Amino acid sequence: MKNIVNDSKYGQIIYEESFWTGKKNLTINNEKFLKISKNVYSGMLNENDEEPTSVELNGNYLKGATIRVNSQIIEVVPKIKWYEIILILLPFIIDMILSFVPIIPILGGALGALVTFLAGILELTLMRNTTSIAMKILIAILGLILSLGLCLIIGIVIVTAAQQIIVQ
Repeated sequence: MKNIVNDSKYGQIIYEESFWTGKKNLTINNEKFLKISKNVYSGMLNENDEEPTSVELNGNYLKGATIRVNSQIIEVVPKIKWYEIILILLPFIIDMILSFVPIIPILGGALGALVTFLAGILELTLMRNTTSIAMKILIAILGLILSLGLCLIIGIVIVTAAQQIIVQ
């Protein structure tokens, strides 16, 4: 996942984070900064600098990230908005409610929570790539359909398998 910010003082700031490992890379004004400790990166801000500058990176791609350069804080990944949180939690809440309805064999419990959690992470990742609220809502609706459909299919398979075992 990659985010690019143009700052008037420091130029182009590129923040990259691996979806699988969480490894972060930071490039400021075409200069790759090297990680020297948990949240601290070091590199040359200007061509005529004699010593590297330390930059503190806080946060991550999912919740929002900022860098601190010479006591100036720059937002490289915007914080998650309140409506995005609601859209992401919607599949989990609906799955939890439907799992108590005995007529609907939807997957609930820990497995249902895992499926809806993974769908929520996927939704948030896709939402981060667009600025349009309408697209974010569309992504959330598709994520809701995908996660609840998957929970329903898994629930039906489990109920059918349990009925086959009982019949035999």
